[in-house]
Amino acid sequence: MRIGFDRDKYLRMQSSHIAERRAQFSGKLYLEFGGKLIDDMHASRVLPGFTPDNKIVMLAELADEVEIVVAVNAKDLARNKVRADLGIPYEDDLLRHIDAFRSYGLYVGSVVVTQWTDDNRQAHDFKRKLEALDITVYRHFPIPGYPGDVARIVSAEGYGRNEYIETSRDLVVVTAPGPGSGKMATCLSQIYHDHQRGISSGYAKFETFPIWNPAPGPPGQHRLRGRHRRPRRRQHDRPLPPGGPRCPDRQLQPRRRGLPGPEPPVRGDPGLLALRLPHGHGRQHGR
Repeated sequence: MRIGFDRDKYLRMQSSHIAERRAQFSGKLYLEFGGKLIDDMHASRVLPGFTPDNKIVMLAELADEVEIVVAVNAKDLARNKVRADLGIPYEDDLLRHIDAFRSYGLYVGSVVVTQWTDDNRQAHDFKRKLEALDITVYRHFPIPGYPGDVARIVSAEGYGRNEYIETSRDLVVVTAPGPGSGKMATCLSQIYHDHQRGISSGYAKFETFPIWNPAPGPPGQHRLRGRHRRPRRRQHDRPLPPGGPRCPDRQLQPRRRGLPGPEPPVRGDPGLLALRLPHGHGRQHGR
Protein backbone atom coordinates (compact mmCIF):
# COMPACT_ATOMS: atom_id res chain seq x y z
CA MET A 1 0.00 0.00 0.00
CA ARG A 2 1.34 3.45 -0.93
CA ILE A 3 1.73 5.90 1.92
CA GLY A 4 -0.13 9.16 1.32
CA PHE A 5 1.85 10.97 4.00
CA ASP A 6 4.89 9.61 5.81
CA ARG A 7 4.37 10.79 9.38
CA ASP A 8 7.68 9.47 10.69
CA LYS A 9 9.63 11.12 7.88
CA TYR A 10 7.85 14.40 8.59
CA LEU A 11 8.84 14.25 12.25
CA ARG A 12 12.47 13.46 11.42
CA MET A 13 12.83 16.15 8.76
CA GLN A 14 11.18 18.95 10.71
CA SER A 15 13.13 18.15 13.87
CA SER A 16 16.32 18.21 11.80
CA HIS A 17 15.48 21.57 10.22
CA ILE A 18 14.65 23.11 13.60
CA ALA A 19 18.05 21.94 14.87
CA GLU A 20 19.76 23.48 11.84
CA ARG A 21 17.99 26.79 12.37
CA ARG A 22 18.94 26.81 16.05
CA ALA A 23 22.57 26.28 15.06
CA GLN A 24 22.49 29.54 13.09
CA PHE A 25 22.15 31.46 16.36
CA SER A 26 24.42 31.26 19.36
CA GLY A 27 21.57 32.07 21.76
CA LYS A 28 17.81 31.75 21.80
CA LEU A 29 15.54 30.90 18.91
CA TYR A 30 11.97 32.20 19.03
CA LEU A 31 9.93 29.83 16.89
CA GLU A 32 6.50 31.11 15.91
CA PHE A 33 4.17 28.22 15.17
CA GLY A 34 1.65 28.91 12.44
CA GLY A 35 -1.56 26.93 12.14
CA LYS A 36 -2.97 24.68 14.80
CA LEU A 37 -0.42 23.06 17.08
CA ILE A 38 -3.03 20.62 18.36
CA ASP A 39 -6.18 19.30 16.68
CA ASP A 40 -4.99 20.08 13.13
CA MET A 41 -8.04 18.43 11.62
CA HIS A 42 -7.77 20.18 8.25
CA ALA A 43 -4.33 18.77 7.42
CA SER A 44 -5.39 15.32 8.58
CA ARG A 45 -8.42 15.45 6.25
CA VAL A 46 -6.51 16.40 3.13
CA LEU A 47 -3.44 14.20 3.78
CA PRO A 48 -4.05 10.55 4.60
CA GLY A 49 -1.43 9.63 7.17
CA PHE A 50 -1.10 13.10 8.72
CA THR A 51 -2.45 12.90 12.26
CA PRO A 52 -3.94 15.92 14.09
CA ASP A 53 -1.16 15.74 16.72
CA ASN A 54 1.82 15.56 14.30
CA LYS A 55 3.34 18.89 15.31
CA ILE A 56 2.97 18.50 19.05
CA VAL A 57 4.44 14.98 18.85
CA MET A 58 7.45 16.48 17.07
CA LEU A 59 7.86 19.06 19.86
CA ALA A 60 7.49 16.35 22.48
CA GLU A 61 10.68 14.77 21.11
CA LEU A 62 12.43 18.03 22.10
CA ALA A 63 10.60 18.35 25.41
CA ASP A 64 13.78 18.88 27.45
CA GLU A 65 14.81 21.83 25.27
CA VAL A 66 11.50 23.55 24.50
CA GLU A 67 9.66 26.24 26.41
CA ILE A 68 6.20 27.32 25.26
CA VAL A 69 4.78 30.84 25.46
CA VAL A 70 1.07 31.20 24.64
CA ALA A 71 -0.14 34.53 23.24
CA VAL A 72 -3.70 35.83 23.38
CA ASN A 73 -5.05 39.16 22.15
CA ALA A 74 -6.76 41.24 24.85
CA LYS A 75 -9.26 42.49 22.24
CA ASP A 76 -10.38 38.90 21.65
CA LEU A 77 -10.96 38.52 25.38
CA ALA A 78 -12.98 41.75 25.48
CA ARG A 79 -15.37 40.58 22.77
CA ASN A 80 -15.55 37.00 24.09
CA LYS A 81 -14.24 35.59 20.82
CA VAL A 82 -15.23 31.98 20.17
CA ARG A 83 -13.42 29.36 18.09
CA ALA A 84 -15.79 28.64 15.24
CA ASP A 85 -14.71 25.02 14.82
CA LEU A 86 -15.10 24.08 18.50
CA GLY A 87 -17.61 26.63 19.75
CA ILE A 88 -15.61 27.50 22.88
CA PRO A 89 -14.28 30.90 24.03
CA TYR A 90 -10.60 31.72 23.59
CA GLU A 91 -10.18 31.77 27.37
CA ASP A 92 -11.23 28.12 27.62
CA ASP A 93 -9.28 27.16 24.52
CA LEU A 94 -6.07 28.68 25.90
CA LEU A 95 -6.41 26.65 29.09
CA ARG A 96 -7.18 23.58 26.99
CA HIS A 97 -3.95 24.16 25.05
CA ILE A 98 -1.92 24.44 28.23
CA ASP A 99 -3.37 21.18 29.53
CA ALA A 100 -2.62 19.46 26.20
CA PHE A 101 0.97 20.72 26.14
CA ARG A 102 1.59 19.51 29.65
CA SER A 103 0.07 16.10 28.87
CA TYR A 104 2.83 15.67 26.26
CA GLY A 105 5.49 16.60 28.80
CA LEU A 106 6.03 20.11 27.38
CA TYR A 107 6.94 23.03 29.62
CA VAL A 108 4.60 26.05 29.41
CA GLY A 109 6.58 28.98 30.75
CA SER A 110 4.03 31.77 30.55
CA VAL A 111 1.13 33.50 28.82
CA VAL A 112 1.46 36.90 27.15
CA VAL A 113 -1.61 39.10 26.74
CA THR A 114 -1.03 41.32 23.71
CA GLN A 115 -2.82 44.60 22.93
CA TRP A 116 -3.20 45.19 26.66
CA THR A 117 -5.05 48.31 27.79
CA ASP A 118 -5.88 49.22 31.37
CA ASP A 119 -9.59 49.69 30.61
CA ASN A 120 -10.03 46.09 29.39
CA ARG A 121 -11.86 44.47 32.30
CA GLN A 122 -12.02 41.02 30.71
CA ALA A 123 -8.24 40.99 30.23
CA HIS A 124 -7.72 41.95 33.89
CA ASP A 125 -10.08 39.18 35.04
CA PHE A 126 -8.37 36.58 32.84
CA LYS A 127 -4.93 37.63 34.08
CA ARG A 128 -6.05 37.15 37.68
CA LYS A 129 -7.55 33.77 36.77
CA LEU A 130 -4.28 32.57 35.23
CA GLU A 131 -2.20 33.83 38.13
CA ALA A 132 -4.51 31.98 40.53
CA LEU A 133 -3.56 28.84 38.57
CA ASP A 134 0.12 29.68 39.12
CA ILE A 135 0.64 30.68 35.46
CA THR A 136 2.93 33.66 34.86
CA VAL A 137 1.35 36.40 32.74
CA TYR A 138 3.08 39.19 30.81
CA ARG A 139 1.56 42.23 29.10
CA HIS A 140 2.35 43.69 25.68
CA PHE A 141 0.91 47.04 24.69
CA PRO A 142 -0.39 48.65 21.47
CA ILE A 143 2.22 50.64 19.53
CA PRO A 144 1.02 53.75 17.66
CA GLY A 145 2.05 53.65 14.01
CA TYR A 146 2.58 49.88 13.93
CA PRO A 147 3.89 48.46 11.60
CA GLY A 148 4.99 51.48 9.59
CA ASP A 149 6.72 53.68 12.16
CA VAL A 150 9.86 51.58 12.53
CA ALA A 151 11.74 54.24 14.47
CA ARG A 152 9.06 54.24 17.18
CA ILE A 153 8.54 50.46 17.15
CA VAL A 154 12.22 49.67 17.69
CA SER A 155 12.61 52.05 20.61
CA ALA A 156 11.82 52.46 24.28
CA GLU A 157 8.39 53.83 23.27
CA GLY A 158 7.60 50.74 21.17
CA TYR A 159 8.85 47.27 22.01
CA GLY A 160 10.60 48.79 24.99
CA ARG A 161 7.23 49.33 26.76
CA ASN A 162 6.42 45.62 26.62
CA GLU A 163 7.15 43.44 29.59
CA TYR A 164 10.13 41.18 28.93
CA ILE A 165 9.16 37.50 28.99
CA GLU A 166 11.62 35.65 31.19
CA THR A 167 12.50 32.30 29.62
CA SER A 168 14.78 29.53 30.89
CA ARG A 169 15.34 27.55 27.68
CA ASP A 170 16.93 28.40 24.34
CA LEU A 171 14.15 27.09 22.08
CA VAL A 172 11.04 29.19 22.75
CA VAL A 173 7.89 28.19 20.87
CA VAL A 174 5.31 30.99 20.62
CA THR A 175 1.82 29.76 19.81
CA ALA A 176 -1.78 30.93 20.26
CA PRO A 177 -5.35 29.66 20.24
CA GLY A 178 -6.11 31.50 17.01
CA PRO A 179 -4.93 34.04 14.39
CA GLY A 180 -4.31 37.69 15.16
CA SER A 181 -2.97 36.95 18.64
CA GLY A 182 0.36 38.75 18.20
CA LYS A 183 2.78 35.82 17.91
CA MET A 184 5.21 37.51 15.53
CA ALA A 185 5.12 40.81 17.43
CA THR A 186 5.87 38.89 20.63
CA CYS A 187 8.92 37.25 19.05
CA LEU A 188 10.27 40.53 17.68
CA SER A 189 9.66 42.26 21.00
CA GLN A 190 11.70 39.56 22.72
CA ILE A 191 14.56 39.97 20.24
CA TYR A 192 14.58 43.72 20.93
CA HIS A 193 14.79 43.16 24.69
CA ASP A 194 17.41 40.44 24.28
CA HIS A 195 19.54 42.86 22.28
CA GLN A 196 19.21 45.45 25.04
CA ARG A 197 20.48 42.79 27.47
CA GLY A 198 23.33 41.62 25.25
CA ILE A 199 21.65 38.26 24.52
CA SER A 200 21.95 36.74 21.06
CA SER A 201 18.61 35.54 19.67
CA GLY A 202 16.83 34.89 16.40
CA TYR A 203 13.41 34.24 14.92
CA ALA A 204 11.85 31.69 12.59
CA LYS A 205 8.31 30.76 11.67
CA PHE A 206 7.15 27.16 11.49
CA GLU A 207 4.24 26.43 9.21
CA THR A 208 2.59 23.04 8.93
CA PHE A 209 4.53 22.49 5.72
CA PRO A 210 7.39 25.00 5.85
CA ILE A 211 9.86 25.69 3.03
CA TRP A 212 13.02 26.19 5.06
CA ASN A 213 15.63 27.04 2.42
CA PRO A 214 14.69 25.83 -1.08
CA ALA A 215 17.54 25.50 -3.55
CA PRO A 216 17.75 28.40 -6.03
CA GLY A 217 16.82 27.83 -9.64
CA PRO A 218 18.40 29.38 -12.74
CA PRO A 219 20.11 32.76 -12.29
CA GLY A 220 17.54 35.45 -11.60
CA GLN A 221 14.72 33.00 -11.02
CA HIS A 222 13.72 31.34 -7.77
CA ARG A 223 13.08 27.63 -7.93
CA LEU A 224 9.49 28.10 -6.77
CA ARG A 225 8.65 30.57 -9.51
CA GLY A 226 6.85 29.26 -12.54
CA ARG A 227 5.62 26.12 -10.83
CA HIS A 228 1.96 27.05 -11.12
CA ARG A 229 0.72 26.60 -14.67
CA ARG A 230 -1.62 29.19 -16.06
CA PRO A 231 -5.10 27.67 -16.55
CA ARG A 232 -6.26 27.08 -20.09
CA ARG A 233 -9.00 29.31 -21.42
CA ARG A 234 -12.37 27.61 -21.33
CA GLN A 235 -14.88 27.65 -24.15
CA HIS A 236 -17.15 30.09 -22.35
CA ASP A 237 -14.33 32.59 -21.84
CA ARG A 238 -14.42 35.51 -24.26
CA PRO A 239 -11.50 37.73 -25.23
CA LEU A 240 -11.77 41.41 -24.40
CA PRO A 241 -12.54 43.76 -27.29
CA PRO A 242 -9.67 45.92 -28.56
CA GLY A 243 -8.93 48.69 -26.13
CA GLY A 244 -10.40 46.82 -23.18
CA PRO A 245 -13.96 46.67 -21.87
CA ARG A 246 -16.27 49.42 -23.07
CA CYS A 247 -17.20 51.27 -19.88
CA PRO A 248 -17.46 54.96 -20.81
CA ASP A 249 -18.28 56.00 -17.26
CA ARG A 250 -15.41 54.11 -15.62
CA GLN A 251 -11.68 54.09 -16.08
CA LEU A 252 -9.67 50.97 -15.43
CA GLN A 253 -7.05 51.53 -12.77
CA PRO A 254 -3.76 49.67 -13.06
CA ARG A 255 -3.13 47.13 -10.34
CA ARG A 256 -0.49 48.10 -7.84
CA ARG A 257 2.13 45.40 -7.89
CA GLY A 258 5.68 44.93 -6.78
CA LEU A 259 7.59 45.58 -3.62
CA PRO A 260 7.31 48.73 -1.53
CA GLY A 261 9.71 51.54 -2.24
CA PRO A 262 12.91 52.25 -0.33
CA GLU A 263 12.50 52.59 3.41
CA PRO A 264 13.43 55.75 5.28
CA PRO A 265 16.54 55.50 7.44
CA VAL A 266 15.89 54.04 10.88
CA ARG A 267 16.85 56.20 13.80
CA GLY A 268 18.10 54.65 16.98
CA ASP A 269 20.51 51.87 17.78
CA PRO A 270 22.42 50.92 14.58
CA GLY A 271 23.38 47.57 16.12
CA LEU A 272 19.78 46.34 16.16
CA LEU A 273 18.28 44.87 13.04
CA ALA A 274 14.96 46.62 12.48
CA LEU A 275 12.50 44.46 10.58
CA ARG A 276 9.98 46.25 8.37
CA LEU A 277 6.81 44.20 7.89
CA PRO A 278 4.79 44.35 4.65
CA HIS A 279 2.06 46.95 4.59
CA GLY A 280 -0.86 45.84 6.72
CA HIS A 281 0.78 42.64 8.00
CA GLY A 282 0.19 42.25 11.68
CA ARG A 283 -1.59 45.63 11.85
CA GLN A 284 -4.00 44.32 14.42
CA HIS A 285 -1.14 43.58 16.82
CA GLY A 286 0.09 47.14 17.14
CA ARG A 287 -3.08 49.20 17.08
